[in-house]
Amino acid sequence: MGCPSGRLLTTNSDNTINITGYAGTGGVVTIPGTLFGMPVSSIGAAAFANCAILTSVTIPSSITNIGDSAFVSCANLMSVLFQGNAPSLGGSNVFQGDSNATTYYLTGATGWGISFGGLPAALMPYMYTINNGTITITGYIGNGGPATIPGTLFGLPVRNIGNSAFQNNSFLTSVAIPDSVTNIGNSAFSGCSYLTNVILGAGITSIGSSAFACCYDLTSITIPNSVTIIGSSAFNSCTSLTNVNFGLNVTAIGDYAFACCNFTRVTIPNCVTQIGNYAFEFDPELKTLTIGSGVASLGNWAFYWCYQLQNVYFKGNAPLGNSTVFFGDTDANVYCLPETTGWNSFAGPAPILWNPRALNDNNFGVHTGHFGFTISGPADVVVIVEACTNLTNSGWTPVSTNTLTGGRSYFSDPQWTNYPSRFYRFSAP
Repeated sequence: MGCPSGRLLTTNSDNTINITGYAGTGGVVTIPGTLFGMPVSSIGAAAFANCAILTSVTIPSSITNIGDSAFVSCANLMSVLFQGNAPSLGGSNVFQGDSNATTYYLTGATGWGISFGGLPAALMPYMYTINNGTITITGYIGNGGPATIPGTLFGLPVRNIGNSAFQNNSFLTSVAIPDSVTNIGNSAFSGCSYLTNVILGAGITSIGSSAFACCYDLTSITIPNSVTIIGSSAFNSCTSLTNVNFGLNVTAIGDYAFACCNFTRVTIPNCVTQIGNYAFEFDPELKTLTIGSGVASLGNWAFYWCYQLQNVYFKGNAPLGNSTVFFGDTDANVYCLPETTGWNSFAGPAPILWNPRALNDNNFGVHTGHFGFTISGPADVVVIVEACTNLTNSGWTPVSTNTLTGGRSYFSDPQWTNYPSRFYRFSAP
């Protein structure tokens, strides 16, 4: 008798199903708990014997007996997940020859030890759901410490970290999220108070609301280029967070996303168009802020009470926003670039034109051991001098960072003789 997904079966006298064979072509097999309205209670002797394509199998809690040699010589079998109590085995050869396989069981199940049928047995540290052939991690019951989320479970890709999956786990110290994951759910790691290090995989496109909120020991985070949205309060109250490196495709930073962090410098990339309400409020260490040319709007109180903020550099036109954006930032100076627009109606501090230039004075030119010139511009701003060797195929490289103390600073390049030609330009931090 045939059944879906290539399984062969018989009906027992007690109106339960016995799986007798497998004629499918897939390596990932999930045995159902019921078929045709009847419970699946057993796997027959040699049912999957010599099945070289089998890589993983999930066995439902309805299974109470597995026949001898049921999975003998399945050379590529890697994992066997049991969703219920340990079933009885019809002999000692059920998994003979399956040297690469591990059996897993779920918390609360009985009858398990350190091995099963000659294979190592381990508690599955992750709770999960399967939907459309992909895995969502919904919970964690491991011992804490470092956690590496697998890219696949039972041959299926791990695509999502579910809402609140690791929430308030005070034993987790680090987590590595694989490239297979595309979404980190709301509050997924919130309240993991001893989490110090997070590696985000290159496939993540969205970081949910409060995903890492109140991870007090988290010190730095790199946002992969794949990320387009950082949700509201995503890193709210990560009070040890001093460094964030954005990916190049983030378009929106949500409300409270980085509120109450401790950055000293923040650079918003040009790809960002919107910064939400209270996004960086109350950062007591923030001193330098660079806002990319794509930012069109700043949310209410976006940088509220960043009271050590000194220099704000805008790379584009004046964004929309009201007088609350920099409220409490009494020492902040706002700088705008020549030929940008909208500053007459900007609601924040009066902007200062950022227009440093090289003076054609006695300091300009070749001197003993170096080429140099005086940079003049707004007092106390920071100017990065970049250099390249070919304006047609330019590769600009930072060579010096100069603070215009009193409106001037001397730039010196002792390496200029190492190049057939050398061109310079100024850039804001």
